[in-house]
Formats: sequence, C-alpha cells, structure tokens
Amino acid sequence: MQSYTNLEEDATLEAPAETLLDNVKRLWSIIFPLKEFVMSSNEPRVIHDGKQEESYRASDMSDGERVGFYLIGHVVTAPKSSVIIIDEPELHLHKVIQNKIFDLLESERDDCVFVYVTHDLDFAVSRRNAVNVWVKGYNGKAWDWEEFDNVDGLPELLSLRVKGSRESVVLVEGDYDSWDYKIYSVVYSDFTVLPSGGGARSVINYTNTLRGMDHMHRLKPVGIIDRDFRTDMDISSLEAKGIYAINTYKVENLLVSRVVIEAFMECASYTKDQASKAMDHIILGVKEKIKENRDRIVANAVASSVREKFRSIGLGHADADSLRHNVASVYNSVDLDKMIEDVSATVDAYIASGDIDNMLKLYSAKKGALYAVASGLGLSVVSYEEQIMRYLSSDHCSGVRDAFISICPVIPG
Repeated sequence: MQSYTNLEEDATLEAPAETLLDNVKRLWSIIFPLKEFVMSSNEPRVIHDGKQEESYRASDMSDGERVGFYLIGHVVTAPKSSVIIIDEPELHLHKVIQNKIFDLLESERDDCVFVYVTHDLDFAVSRRNAVNVWVKGYNGKAWDWEEFDNVDGLPELLSLRVKGSRESVVLVEGDYDSWDYKIYSVVYSDFTVLPSGGGARSVINYTNTLRGMDHMHRLKPVGIIDRDFRTDMDISSLEAKGIYAINTYKVENLLVSRVVIEAFMECASYTKDQASKAMDHIILGVKEKIKENRDRIVANAVASSVREKFRSIGLGHADADSLRHNVASVYNSVDLDKMIEDVSATVDAYIASGDIDNMLKLYSAKKGALYAVASGLGLSVVSYEEQIMRYLSSDHCSGVRDAFISICPVIPG
C-alpha cells in the first residue's frame, strides 16, 4: 500500500494526446468560430455561441457545416503523404469560407499534395504556389490538357479567363458588376467579354499585351473603352491597335442616348404623344444640367488634353538634355487660352443644338443627366436602370438591344 502511494505521488500526469476527432473538431471550430461540435451521451450536437439551450443535432447542420466537417474529416484521416483530390469545391461551400477552409487544410496537411478539379477560376488563382492545368477536353480515350503559364503583363485571373476562351475576346473596363460588362456582354454576345478590373489604361495595356503575342492571334483580342475627353485623332490611333472607344463620355451615357430612350419608350408602350412630351422634358433637363456644369466640363476637358500631351513624353531618353528638349517642346505646344476657347465653343455648340448625344460627349450621365432622363419618363433612376437592363436582355422587346448595338463600336469579324 505504501509503495503504491509513493508511486502515485511521484507520477507525472500528462494530458491525453489529441485524437483524430479532437483534431477535426478543432479545425471545424476555426472555420465556424461560433459553433462547437460536442459528443453528448446520446448523440453528437452543435452548440451555438456557447449557449447550451441553442444547441442542435449534428443531423440538422447546414449544408456548409456538414460539408466542412466531411472535408476536414477526410483530410485529417488521410494517410501520410497522400494525394488528396477535391472535386468541384465550389459546389457546396460559400465563397466566404471556401478559401479559408482549404488554406487551413493545406497548412494542416503540408505533407500531402492537394489536387482541385474546379470550374471556379477565382478559386483556382487563390491557391498559393499552385500549378494550374487547363483541361481542354476528352475524346473518350485521352485527355487534351496543358499546363497553364501566366501571360506576362496580365493579372493571373484574367490570364486564365483569356486562355480558357473559345471565342474572340473583348476586354472592357470595370468588373462583372460594371455597366461596361452588363451592356457589352449582351451587345457582343458572339464574343467572350472580359472585365479588365481597371479603367481605360488597363484595357489599353492588356489589349496591347495580348495582341503582341503570336499564340493569342486566334482570339483576336480587342478592347472597348469610354470616349472620355479623347480627340478623334486619339480614337483613330487606338482603333489601329484594336481598341475602340464608344461615342459617349462614359458607358453610363449609353443609357441616355436618344435611340435607346426612344426604344425604351416603345417597349414600355408609351403613346406617340407621351413619347414626344417625355423627350421634350428630357432634352430640357439634360440641357439645364450641362449649362449648370459648363465651366467644370470645359476645365476637365482641357486638363485631360494637357495631361495626354505630357503623357506622350514617355521614357527612353538618351540623356538629360534630350528629356529637357522633349518636355520643353510639349510645354510650348500647350496654348491654354486657345484650348479653353475651343472647348468652350464646342460645349456651347452642343448645348445650342439640343442634341442629347452631342451634349453627353463631354459630360457624365451620372452627374445629373440620368436623373433628367428618368424624371422625364416618370421614373426613378433605379427603376429606369432596372427596366432598361430587363429590356436589353429580353427577346420579347429586341428594340432596346438593337438600339445599344447601333451606338456601340463595330468590331471586325
């Protein structure tokens, strides 16, 4: 008895080793921090935010919670140095936790190789230090595939989308939520329309990059940009490089082009008299907005022209004297008073003409013209935007789509 007691006193008690189930529960709680998976006497349950009274059976877990537990369980229990294949991870996991869970699992099992089969390009580029393989097809006997190499000068995600396209590519400004993509993806439905993720400069640079690569010629890449304050000479120069500018200041101005408004009223079953009165109201409203902002329009247009002149200086000067000469040459070519006078005359002529399309060549519809148009139609701006997009995508009223097509640049086949 004495020897047993002494042995008990001398013993060092160690915490039990973490079991596989403990490991799964720990990782699962990292992904779902307000949830705790517990094994009660009767059944496995999930406790929400530490509140026992808000617990629920494991069988009542959401799809995301269940899939997360399933994935973690399989990865944790995989043999050492396994190749773990995840098929279409995007199907049952919300994007909010998708990257988080696989980052965690890759870190937890860094002895394993993870292979993802996915159609989600955003997920593909989220995997760090990964090799991307493009599976082109399968003929029943062999797979057609190639290892993906990023296109120098393009973001990785855009590179993937370009290389995966089977149609000619049109690069546009903005992202998938932009007016550029919403409009051009319908207007250029025979092309693969891809957002550049940036503005006109990104479209120009990326288009030049793609057109300069021999193996990209099959995609005939082109770009579509806003007119902004570009001159006709600037636009012609860009077209020679496969970059086309719309004939309005910003893409939103297409929504208030006269032909689009007229097509909208026809689709909305305005009577001839209603349409005439609405157009008169719209022209008056747009004209007033242009007048209110005349001086700002002139100043911005001239500033843009001056900026473009200095941007032409570029790099690659032989020495400091060459740089001084080029800068002085550009500086001396800027006759600010003459430029202000010319632009002022142009803006005044546009206002006097009462032509909506001319007036909006130098002015963003978002600055008030869109409100004037919606108001003239008896709608809110949001309602007009929603209805115009509905008509644009509808086969039952092709007039609006035809109107947009008629005012967008024609891309050579």
